[in-house]
Amino acid sequence: MNKKSLKFISQLSDLLPLQLYNSNYTVKCSGEDALLSGHTEIDGEIINLEKDYVLNNTLQKDVSHKRRLKRVYAKQGKAGLITYLKPLCIPERFGNVHKFIINYCP
Repeated sequence: MNKKSLKFISQLSDLLPLQLYNSNYTVKCSGEDALLSGHTEIDGEIINLEKDYVLNNTLQKDVSHKRRLKRVYAKQGKAGLITYLKPLCIPERFGNVHKFIINYCP
C-alpha cells in the first residue's frame, strides 16, 4: 500500500457517516463505588458496602472507517472497498461510487 492509496482511503473515510458499535467490558469495584455510580442493586441483591462486585458495562464507540478500509484494501483491493461501501451508500448512487473507486483509486 503506497502513500497515494493511504491518502485516498483517508479522504474516503472522512466522507462516510458516523457509525457506533457497542463494546462490552467488566469493572471490579466496591459496593460503595457501585452506589456512587448509580446502581441500586446488582443481580437482584441490594448492594453491600463492604462487598466487591463485578459490573458489566456497555460503551458505545465510533467505528474507525479508515482502519477498516485499510484492512479491506490490503486484503481484497478495490473490490474490497466496493463491498465495504455498498451497505453505506444510497442504492441509487452506488453506481457512481463504484465508478469513482474503479477510476480514481490507486
